[in-house]
Amino acid sequence: NGGNTNTWLPCHQVSCCLEGKEVAIREDGSRKKARSFLFDTAHEVVEIGYTERISLDLALPLDCPCTIKTDLLDISLRCTIDLTVEKSDGGDGYSNLRLELPCKIVHSAFADELENETDDDLNQTASLEELMLGANDESLDTEHQQLNPFKTNNILGDLKILSIRMVDNCGLREQV
Repeated sequence: NGGNTNTWLPCHQVSCCLEGKEVAIREDGSRKKARSFLFDTAHEVVEIGYTERISLDLALPLDCPCTIKTDLLDISLRCTIDLTVEKSDGGDGYSNLRLELPCKIVHSAFADELENETDDDLNQTASLEELMLGANDESLDTEHQQLNPFKTNNILGDLKILSIRMVDNCGLREQV
């Protein structure tokens, strides 16, 4: 079996967090981290021989940033899970196993509008093509023209202006 054995490693602790980062992308393609976010954390100690399962709750604030990626800005969020286990070589001590899961965060409606919306209304999303071209673009099929519950225009310019403002606010633009 070449030294590979499938053995169970006793788990001593489980911890997780929701975290994110905002990265500015410069004209030359280089990336610089502008901000880091830590939204929530949780952990649970495992009682070996007694604990059968663990459930940890994490919460995002209503005003957390959306996942976005443009030519100038990248905001991403992830759920990181750490497991503290006994060393696999049989020695004293512990090892950490880490799992990082990307999360896509979108804001679909305002909280006060949610009361009047049905589940079907909330599941309607605009395609990227529709957002870039606008909801009334004749090149879109009839289904996509009627799907969008809000009026859209070409948002590409708006996204670039937003990205430039964020770069300026964070002081990430190189002075020439």
